[in-house]
Amino acid sequence: MLEKTYQNKWVAHWNTHRKPHDLRDSSRPWPHTRHPSRPYDVVLTRLRLNHTRLNSHMAAKKLLDSPLCTACDMNLEEDVQHFLLVCPGLNTQRQSLLSGLTTIGIVNPTLSQLLGASNLEPEIKIQMNHLVTRFVSESGRLKNL
Repeated sequence: MLEKTYQNKWVAHWNTHRKPHDLRDSSRPWPHTRHPSRPYDVVLTRLRLNHTRLNSHMAAKKLLDSPLCTACDMNLEEDVQHFLLVCPGLNTQRQSLLSGLTTIGIVNPTLSQLLGASNLEPEIKIQMNHLVTRFVSESGRLKNL
């Protein structure tokens, strides 16, 4: 009984304190977003929560002077969207990601899809997780993301 009361309070708190960039519309578990490798699981979670070591987040916390991406000359903030979908400095790695996504039927993926928020089948989402973690690894950012 007490556990249910606290659970209801937590769900109410979660629903009233969501941020605009939150991907989830429910507090239910997302087992398809878990990765068997702890370092990859942590990175995927950081990307979903937008709590990364990308320049935009580090600058917002006053840990860096500039939020701009140093891997390209586009003069854009290095945020999750830029890192995964835009940065020309990662085009080679991104082509590998996009090629893998095409083989599972995903063309022109959105950031939400890449981070697990979609109506796709759980097996497809799991495959997407593995492709995203491969992209992160190939980008050389696994240890500092």
